[in-house]
Amino acid sequence: MIMAQSQLTNLVDSLKYGHGNIISKNENYAITKPLNTWDTNYRLYDKKEGLTYLIDCEDVQENEEHLNEYGGILFQSLINLEIEEIKSISWKTEKDNFY
Repeated sequence: MIMAQSQLTNLVDSLKYGHGNIISKNENYAITKPLNTWDTNYRLYDKKEGLTYLIDCEDVQENEEHLNEYGGILFQSLINLEIEEIKSISWKTEKDNFY
């Protein structure tokens, strides 16, 4: 069986980030949802720098009203890969072993 390039890419991403965990990605970044029920962080993987930025779930808001009340970042900003905004809200940066 020969896999198409997109299938191979999806397989590699599933192995790296967990099946179905990718919210959004491009050639330099991938953002993932928490890995399981007790994980409290979204993760921004910076493929170029080899870093992972942790973003606390409580800092990610679903709408403008919650953003104004609690602060943080909109979930839509994660989807749109607004990198500088995501990096600024992260509470921890780790060296990534994937890259």
